[in-house]
Amino acid sequence: MAARMAHTAVEELAAGHSNLVVCYRDSHIVTIPINEALAMKKGLDPYMYKVAYDISI
Repeated sequence: MAARMAHTAVEELAAGHSNLVVCYRDSHIVTIPINEALAMKKGLDPYMYKVAYDISI
């Protein structure tokens, strides 16, 4: 998936587009304006936070 996202980023740059974020949404790789991405709020899953904390020790 990382290679596909990188490919999309290169295609967008080659087309002269900038200020975009490449993301995976609804099973597709898409680009969205960076300001839209920065405005998104995503909740923190307490269980996943605990898992990340536990494996980081």
